[in-house]
Amino acid sequence: MTYFEISIIVLASLFFILGLPEVTARTSRKLGGSKDAVPIINIISKARSISVILLCVLGAHILTRSETPPADSLPTPIPTIIQTREYQFDQCKTCDNNSCTDSRIYSRIIVDRIGKKYSLFSISPNGVEVKNQSSIAETCQFNDAEDDPFSFTCRNSLRYGKSNGTYTIRLGHQRLTIEKEYPVNGQTEYFHSSTTCPVISTWM
Repeated sequence: MTYFEISIIVLASLFFILGLPEVTARTSRKLGGSKDAVPIINIISKARSISVILLCVLGAHILTRSETPPADSLPTPIPTIIQTREYQFDQCKTCDNNSCTDSRIYSRIIVDRIGKKYSLFSISPNGVEVKNQSSIAETCQFNDAEDDPFSFTCRNSLRYGKSNGTYTIRLGHQRLTIEKEYPVNGQTEYFHSSTTCPVISTWM
């Protein structure tokens, strides 16, 4: 029912209720004290009471409708932003200038994309999981792979012996890649190693 229709009903009810006393008085004068006057007057009084009740119910309905906000004005729920994600790795493969070996070096990594940092865990020789290292936020670029908002690349300068080398860790495309490079025999040769660990599962 539209507000226009409700307004018409309310106005009609008001005119009806306000006009009932005069109708009742006229009916009483015309019928005088006859027996027919009593039932008619009672019917008019009941109709007036019913009209008052209906008007009250209708008013309550209008008030409820006016207090209920429309659907388009309801607050939009804020989506939950996942801050951290954990990646567990399968057996890793490490390749250097000489050969490649398979071993479970790294077990998992926890990435915090809001704080722009990560925690990498490795397996010690006695089989115990230890926290390996954490990135420095200023050297990392997060969300650099389209398939994963937690992907990142971090580059750091490290010193190997008397030489300055580079250390790069990259997470993306369902694998972890760690690369190390530094000069050997002066500046003529470089040692390069790359460790790749495929992701087997993720946890929020």
